[in-house]
Amino acid sequence: MVDRLVVDGTALAVDPRAGRWLFKLNKRKPHDIMVRYHGTAAGGEEDADLVIDPAGTFLLGGWYPTFDDGLISYELTVDVPVGQLAVAPGKLVEERSSSGRYKARYISQGPMEEIALFAGPYVMRERWLQRRRLRTYFDPSVAELAPAYLEKAGQYLEFYEAWIGAYPYAGFDVVSGPRPLGLGFPGLTYVGSAVLRLPFLLDTSLGHEVLHSWWGNGVLIDASRGNWAEGLTTFMADYTYEERKGEAQAAEMRRRWMREYAALPPDREQPLTAFRSRQHTTSQVVGYHKAAMVFFMLRDVLGQPAFDRGLRRFWERNHFRRASWDDLWQAFEAVDGEVRPNPVGVRKFFSQWIERAGAPMLALSEVAVRQEEQGFVLSFVLSQTDPAYKLRVPLVVDSATASRAEAEWLDLSTLRYQIGTPDRPHRLCVDPDFRLFRRPGPGEVAPILRSAAFDPSAPVVIAALNPQVQAAARNLAARLLEREPQFNGPSAPLPDGTAVLVGTDAEVEAVLKREALDGLAPDIARRGTARAWTVARLGKGALVVVSGEDAGALSAIAGPLPHYGAESFVVFEGRRLSDRGVWPAGPGPLCVELESEDG
Repeated sequence: MVDRLVVDGTALAVDPRAGRWLFKLNKRKPHDIMVRYHGTAAGGEEDADLVIDPAGTFLLGGWYPTFDDGLISYELTVDVPVGQLAVAPGKLVEERSSSGRYKARYISQGPMEEIALFAGPYVMRERWLQRRRLRTYFDPSVAELAPAYLEKAGQYLEFYEAWIGAYPYAGFDVVSGPRPLGLGFPGLTYVGSAVLRLPFLLDTSLGHEVLHSWWGNGVLIDASRGNWAEGLTTFMADYTYEERKGEAQAAEMRRRWMREYAALPPDREQPLTAFRSRQHTTSQVVGYHKAAMVFFMLRDVLGQPAFDRGLRRFWERNHFRRASWDDLWQAFEAVDGEVRPNPVGVRKFFSQWIERAGAPMLALSEVAVRQEEQGFVLSFVLSQTDPAYKLRVPLVVDSATASRAEAEWLDLSTLRYQIGTPDRPHRLCVDPDFRLFRRPGPGEVAPILRSAAFDPSAPVVIAALNPQVQAAARNLAARLLEREPQFNGPSAPLPDGTAVLVGTDAEVEAVLKREALDGLAPDIARRGTARAWTVARLGKGALVVVSGEDAGALSAIAGPLPHYGAESFVVFEGRRLSDRGVWPAGPGPLCVELESEDG
């Protein structure tokens, strides 16, 4: 509630209950505006953005005056009792403890979209990386993790400085707290204490948040044309870490993205220009994974050196200002124009991938081999769904003595190709490792548990008569699907489309037997206390099956199960995951064994 508003020395009459005031200012000179206000924050509600609590204070946007132009710079002084420490994004210019109080003063570096403030009974640890201060502010229960986080944060900063350009802030802080989430701010990341011990935090998530100091904070997002920062960060962090382990790991990550995309109904797709932030798992498929694949494919087209120069040009042109997909293609187009007389067509490349929803689907036909005087000629026809994309299509041709990888351009709905080979080829595979973002063909990828969450019309069949089991099954299904679904009883037939079957072991088995599906997962159906798996039904949608010993077993997995939606099957002992995996997939219609024309 506002107690006093003074503009250039003149107090204005304000209604303390109002949340917005309009007054005219001369844009040609600076103004002094003083606002005195007070309020009460929440006392620890799980989803609140304003929490003041001795166990952990958590203040995001909404606790300070804002102006219509959005971006802000600030100087902030925080005063808390000794025993508490406070931290905010920005450069720490002063801190001291005296008279039973701890005070810290921060100055923002560059324009920011919001002011975040955290406080708690932290144990602070510090190290210096050249002239940059790295700190952890950890709850005492996880304080021993500080050295590992400080070491890894420094490694990530050095890695990305070498790749992109100078780190734009005075330091980097990792702050823990009671809320089980991860948030990124300029030069700071907040991580729930409960998840700090998870190994992927150090190996992936921490680097992802460090990189956001360049993409999303160092270069801010002009969201009028979509959010590019999550895709670029996913490519340069999550995907890059897998790529550094080896091509097999990188290919598996691309394959996992394609499995999730294959589960996304076409009517739920959106162009990248429409993506703003992750609201549902479906938005992650587009805003994170498709966008990351756009940068991966662009690197394949331009080559690594030109791609890296484009990144650095984008950073140099846009740090501390808002940028859009348009600024990205302009940076890469300028670099492409420097290395070849006629650029590949970076603007068209970006246009087809960010402005159009969906992705092409490829088809291979009329494959033949003929022998000629100088060797063999492999001929084939490639087709794609209309309207046609301009695609650099990877090909792998195998013979008895070699495996040959190359790429051909496809920019029409249908094109015929001929490839000469010294040996008789015996197999042709089109994009076997998913270097293109495309809709997979039948059998190319396995069904996953998330298939049901992606289909808003997927009903849930409850295979249970006991009221307690029914209640546990309903709660589990709603958590898995991220919505309140339509529920059918055990006597209802399984629909032809995507569906979920949940219940006790015996009752689920009875439904599967009635539907002649009981033999499709013999190694899963009786393992652990609860388990879930997918059944690919020929000519029908995927069936997701969840069964447990009793109501308690189903309730135990309601929390963890949604985190394993990218799997084909999972097995639990209580809440603990004991096994998981993806069903094997076949080569699909884009990989064919070859015969010569003469037999």
